[in-house]
Amino acid sequence: EFQRLLHNIEVEEAWIREKEPSIMSTNRGRDLIGVQNLLRKHQALMGELQNHESQIRTVCNEGEDMINQGHFSSAEIKKHIVNLQTKWQNLKEVSIQRKHDLEDSLQAQQ
Repeated sequence: EFQRLLHNIEVEEAWIREKEPSIMSTNRGRDLIGVQNLLRKHQALMGELQNHESQIRTVCNEGEDMINQGHFSSAEIKKHIVNLQTKWQNLKEVSIQRKHDLEDSLQAQQ
């Protein structure tokens, strides 16, 4: 059960790493069409994040349940859960900032 949880956490962290490059991009587009395309792509990505949040929550809840049941590796489980939650929260915050940056760029281009 512990190994399965660690595997699930690693899968979620890999998903986050996969999304980071496009969310952390500093490209704001060179013209109106470019900014509109970037904004559309980013909105789709934000939809993916929203849809994926339940999976992150499920994995964290599984870990919390194991901790509450007094699992022998509770400290390690907690460390992994906190790390996953931190990475997830950071991804969401950067995503919101990217959205604002693209909206600012769109306004400037218009």
